[in-house]
Amino acid sequence: MGNTHSYCLEENILCAICLEVFRNPVTIGCGHTFCIECLQVYWDYQADYALTPCCPQCREIHTSRPRLCKNTVLADLVECFMQYKEGTTGTALPDLAGPGDIPCDACTSDKQKSAKFCLQCMASFCEPHLRPHYENPVFKRHKLLEAVTDFQVSLCQKHNRMQELFCRKDGLCICYACALENHRDHEVVPVEEERIQKEAEVRRLQASIQNQLLLISDEQDIRFSMASIKRLVQNVKNEVRFNFEELMQDLVQLQEKVMNFLEHEEWAAVARLGDCCQQREFKIIELQQRHMQLNSCMGESSDLRFLQDFQTLKRQVLSAQPLVSLRCDESASFTGFSETLAVMKSQIATTSNFYTKELLREGLVLRPHEVLPPGLEREMLMQWYVNLCFDGRSASGELLLCQENNCVVNMGILLESSSSPPIEGFNYWPQVLCIQGLCQGRFYWEVEVTDSWLCLGLTYRYPPAVTCHNISYLIGRNNHSWCLEWDSLQFSVWHNNIQTYLKGEYYRIIGVYVDTEAGYLTFYGVSDTVNIIFHFPTRFKQPLYPAFMVSAEASITLSQLPE
Repeated sequence: MGNTHSYCLEENILCAICLEVFRNPVTIGCGHTFCIECLQVYWDYQADYALTPCCPQCREIHTSRPRLCKNTVLADLVECFMQYKEGTTGTALPDLAGPGDIPCDACTSDKQKSAKFCLQCMASFCEPHLRPHYENPVFKRHKLLEAVTDFQVSLCQKHNRMQELFCRKDGLCICYACALENHRDHEVVPVEEERIQKEAEVRRLQASIQNQLLLISDEQDIRFSMASIKRLVQNVKNEVRFNFEELMQDLVQLQEKVMNFLEHEEWAAVARLGDCCQQREFKIIELQQRHMQLNSCMGESSDLRFLQDFQTLKRQVLSAQPLVSLRCDESASFTGFSETLAVMKSQIATTSNFYTKELLREGLVLRPHEVLPPGLEREMLMQWYVNLCFDGRSASGELLLCQENNCVVNMGILLESSSSPPIEGFNYWPQVLCIQGLCQGRFYWEVEVTDSWLCLGLTYRYPPAVTCHNISYLIGRNNHSWCLEWDSLQFSVWHNNIQTYLKGEYYRIIGVYVDTEAGYLTFYGVSDTVNIIFHFPTRFKQPLYPAFMVSAEASITLSQLPE
């Protein structure tokens, strides 16, 4: 009870300005008391703005700044209180439980804040009531945990024991009794250890979502498609105008009909692209929500609730539907337009109706293409796996090939046995190609990489005919190659000497998927799951060769799938 009285006393000897116990208290004419330093600072502030000094608490105005005298009675009282608080009586003020705290189950009147939770007692205790657990041998074997509010949720319903283990095979939180009964041969780890692993996976999923947001936030492909549509339609318009101007006046109506058709095609195509933009915005909102949910999951203090929420969020992220956009196919648009115009010009008098139908038969063709690839399991990607091997003829002088040309190591010195690469300019950098050229179809492969500066990607076999700088021979630094770069700190992608920085941590295994017909190149980080690092939508015009740049003392190994 004495502790309660001292707590109430402290509430009445606080300065209204600094909200702390009085230091050199002074009382002014209105009867209110403050720390002398707090009051002087307050009045100095008023003087700076030419304000009349007043009481900070009741706002009573003083014509001039009053002379301040120390309240000796209150100062002595504060001194006695501070001595009592600092332990001269051997008792500290109670740490009472607040609204968000867990109250002690052993306190009878004023509930103090709990410090630990006992698994054997199944109760929460404050520091004073924990002393028996520290001092009495009977209680010393009791296991103490951090105080939790939802310990009932953490209990095994079958054995009424805390679920302190996680079964990786079944993906469940279990107690020790469950581990002995039903999970004896399973891989079982403490929930704390499993959380550390799952947190790393959460960070990788977050990085994958951020990279996906980067992909769909960049509307360059939409702008390119719109420009292609406008350019193509404009070219056809010009051709139509040129030919129709040579026709007789009675063909004006026919010209207007064709022009309206072209404009309608343009409007319809742009409208469909506008729908794609709206779908992107919805996708961005969805991914941002997923990212916020993962952040919320990371901040969850309960290991059990974290693991339960994580399983649901993981399924939602991996089951996301692909985002499909549209791309103008110029080669398939307005098929036979120019030829039809030339023939119609000579036969318009007798066959105008026939050729009008021909002109209006084909318009703009918009083909779908994936901006974001669907979430794929590794097993699905493995059906397109191709075993690759390095081409020793393309390796620069400091690269050593081993393991039947499946591994490349940068030795840091020029090897005497190395011959000059047959590809012009390729030996400016420590690079190597694979023997296999990828022409048509889908291909997937994986590589093991060291945590060093390196690049991996695809390139056409031959570099540009004219180049001004050696840097253009490095993969990704020209318009005929694409690459993913790891610089020991972060990922980035290169194409046409344009670098895009990405989010994500180091992966020991990188997966590469390419669909030459659809025009997709996707890099994956492979761990327990496959996470998208970056996705290139593009068009491939020549056979593609896997290419690698390996810095000094780094190595890359091509994973081989048993045949």
